[in-house]
Amino acid sequence: MNFYKKSASRIMHVSQAIIRYPLSSLCFLILVLLAIVSIHSDGPTIFDIEILAMLIGGIAAFTGQAIYERFFRGNQLTRWGIYIGVILFILLYYWLFLRNQTEINTPTYVRSSALISALVVAYIWIPSIKNKLSFSTSFTTIIKGYFISLLFSIVLEIGILSILTAFSLLIFDLDSRVYFDLTVLIFGLFAPLYFLSYIPLYQINGKGLSEKDKQAILVPKFLEILISYIIMPLLAAYSLILLLYIVSNLGGQFWNNNLLEPLLVSYVIIGFIILFLSERIESKSAVIFNKSFPRILLVIAMLQTIASLLKINQFGLTHGRYYVIMFGVFAIISSIIYSFLQNKEVYVPALFISLSIISIIPPIDAITVGLNAQINFVEDVLRKNNMLVDNTIIKNEDISLNDREKIANSIEYLYNTDGVKLVDWLPNNFDIYYEDFENTFGFNHYDYTFTDDSNNQDFDSNTAEYAIVSLNDNETFSVTTENTDQFFYVSINNTEYVSVPEQNVPFDINNDDFILQVLSDDQSFAINVLNNQNDETINFDLKFLLNDTFEYLPEVQQLPIDDLTFTEENQEGSIKVIVKNLETYADGTYSGKMYVFVSLNN
Repeated sequence: MNFYKKSASRIMHVSQAIIRYPLSSLCFLILVLLAIVSIHSDGPTIFDIEILAMLIGGIAAFTGQAIYERFFRGNQLTRWGIYIGVILFILLYYWLFLRNQTEINTPTYVRSSALISALVVAYIWIPSIKNKLSFSTSFTTIIKGYFISLLFSIVLEIGILSILTAFSLLIFDLDSRVYFDLTVLIFGLFAPLYFLSYIPLYQINGKGLSEKDKQAILVPKFLEILISYIIMPLLAAYSLILLLYIVSNLGGQFWNNNLLEPLLVSYVIIGFIILFLSERIESKSAVIFNKSFPRILLVIAMLQTIASLLKINQFGLTHGRYYVIMFGVFAIISSIIYSFLQNKEVYVPALFISLSIISIIPPIDAITVGLNAQINFVEDVLRKNNMLVDNTIIKNEDISLNDREKIANSIEYLYNTDGVKLVDWLPNNFDIYYEDFENTFGFNHYDYTFTDDSNNQDFDSNTAEYAIVSLNDNETFSVTTENTDQFFYVSINNTEYVSVPEQNVPFDINNDDFILQVLSDDQSFAINVLNNQNDETINFDLKFLLNDTFEYLPEVQQLPIDDLTFTEENQEGSIKVIVKNLETYADGTYSGKMYVFVSLNN
């Protein structure tokens, strides 16, 4: 009976969350409906941008609710006024940044991630403004609520999936897309509502909290032990390694190689998360950590920010380096606040929100600044080599390898961030991965060597850390399709800028439903055919293409079709893959395009 009472109580709390957060609930419901429609549509998803807008809308709505509860509680007219303001905000954001996009590209992802981060931090911070409730208390409650809702959602997902699988196997065969519908419903609607149901209705100055809310804001003993005796020592050891690296390389290598740059953002975020979580922990290790970590972070952040600023002279400013510098500034100021000021829990989140908002407002946002900086940077390099005259590119095969690298890196950045359309000296429909680059600049995109910054010597021009292969453009070929049941054109992406770990394309043969599954992440590179029970009919593991199949050379290798055709067969049928182009790198990333022919036995 106790189980049923607890279940009924939790369901009631979720229903109360819907009443408490009506606009967020509506946004998450629309998000789920759009996702389900996309799942059941033929071909790629069709509402990615709208789904993103609804996600931002749901988060903005519960942040608006926090403003109402902290400053205007009881004033329903103000509450609905805030909701109207949230709706107008989302419409404005959609109109300015999303409406012309057909997919979530790099600029969209960067801007939206920064906005979501600012809104979430604001939701945590607002209840503590001019209140006895501390920011660390609100922060701890949010963290607990997130992981509890995640755990419940995973358990619920596993349970219902098990039931549906048993039903599909034993009673009636279900469409495989039902499983995806369930996942979207649980993690797109149930999980956020369950999370919101966990967040207390904070009383101003800490008075009148219910027993449920008091339990929600307590720091669990498990969390105290985890932070004090596991996470803090690990972070301290990690900080020591960073300091040793910096001190031992201050003579020059640190300023050139700059290995810390990609680590700084995550280091700052994790460090401050632990700081806020440990504020209410009274263990000796927590006290020592809270006093020493801000000072260690101050040293690391100052040196790394200076190094990143110097790096701009070498390869220009990008949105990634913009955020590294921004987080460096945030870490420096926040470390000073933590070390010398009393109201640190007021200023630190306010600073984070301010910098995040600045990073998405044109013309000083990360994307605009990065694009303009790279355009100016590559134009300076081109003019230095007399390759840009009267806004026209003049081919030059004899420029230095270092300048080739700068041009190639900048053009690749502009291409990956949709910035080529801003450059009027590039040809229309410019594609960096084909002959457009060489036809424009006179040398191949990958036909340069890297420079060893430690001694300014070029590496061996016959070696490279990548293999680029493509079908021979000068060769005419034919493909027999007599026994082919289905043809696909597949795009593979697992790179720093774009990562699509899984693609599922439904198709049917003789009224039987199948799915072409394309896996391309760090662990898997495969093309599979799944039947209507989501079982593998044919598995074609393509990892061999990433290893020693192609030689690493600093040039594009144009190969005949026979060298780029691969087949996998079993008793169920066959998959034939013709590689149109493929780029594989020593760090494990890769991208490319392939023709896929599927034949199934009757």
